[in-house]
Amino acid sequence: MAEVLRNLPNELIGRAAKDVPDAWERPEGEHIIAACRRMNVIMVSRSCDIDKDSRKHFLVAPVVAIDALKPEQRTDEGLADLRANKKFHCFYLPPKVPALPESYSDLSQMLPLHRSFFDDATLRERLIARLSGAGTIAFQRSLSEFYGTKFGFAPEDTCPQSGRYACSACFHSGQPKPYSRLVDQGKVFGDCGMCRENALWVRVPG
Repeated sequence: MAEVLRNLPNELIGRAAKDVPDAWERPEGEHIIAACRRMNVIMVSRSCDIDKDSRKHFLVAPVVAIDALKPEQRTDEGLADLRANKKFHCFYLPPKVPALPESYSDLSQMLPLHRSFFDDATLRERLIARLSGAGTIAFQRSLSEFYGTKFGFAPEDTCPQSGRYACSACFHSGQPKPYSRLVDQGKVFGDCGMCRENALWVRVPG
């Protein structure tokens, strides 16, 4: 922020757009006055991206405390759907006392932020929680439903890492026990025992 302030002009003059024909002549963009507020966010970018200096922007989504919602937005039915992750643009976050009240992340407001907002010291001091393995899978599912695309390796794909893989197509079709199998690195995944050639394989954490 200090760098931005140093680059601001000494005097700001407000004029109508019709009176400023060259308003967008600066290649790096124009100075504007904006209001900002500090809030919690969930980092959507992969954690490995944070360690790469070449990554200049990270994708984040705002985190909203449920207590901050208007009373008409906190109906029993609405909260039940939110906690069950049935609202396609929301990802539920249980409370983590005392740093994080019961909240949700609004995926419809995802946006990129420059890495200068996430220096090492800030990440160490401000990090509230990490998603568990199960939480990561649930978050991937929310992103998949939000974007309308299901994640997973196709039957003809080669396994990149040995481990147990489950068929996400089973999961999305409502199967109570998705088909799973151990797959060795370098082997072709093959069909699912239930979904056949429609299989989508995802690695089971642990």
